[in-house]
Amino acid sequence: MNAHMGNLGLLIIIAVLLWSSPFTVAENTAEIDVGAEESKSSDLNAAQALELLSAENDVIVLDVRTPQEFSAGHIKGAVNINILEDSFKEKMAKLGKDRAYLVHCAAGAPTGRSRRSVTLMEEVGFKKIYHLDGGFISWQQAGNPVSTGEEKE
Repeated sequence: MNAHMGNLGLLIIIAVLLWSSPFTVAENTAEIDVGAEESKSSDLNAAQALELLSAENDVIVLDVRTPQEFSAGHIKGAVNINILEDSFKEKMAKLGKDRAYLVHCAAGAPTGRSRRSVTLMEEVGFKKIYHLDGGFISWQQAGNPVSTGEEKE
């Protein structure tokens, strides 16, 4: 019985030492995965996107719809680079990778144009990307301001 109590005490001490160790699995994983936070994207709804644009003057709105869609209505100040054009990657490469971008298409579908754009941007090292869930449709439905035509911005 005394030997069992000694083994039990030893097990308790080992368990306490392991539990209180500063080297937890989560911390070790975070240390190993150093590059994971280099390129980050976040999904925003229309209200959050409007709040972001109101609070942050340096966020660039990247509209990846066609020029025809863009002309029919867009977020004021948006840059239009059509993801369906062969020159999309070339034009995207000219953008500053350290800037913040709010990316959208018409609907913001899971396999849609803006999601593909965000993936491409992440792959080439853009640092801060926001994706407008629901796209331009959700922006309009929320009653957010829309620019139309070819006016200078």
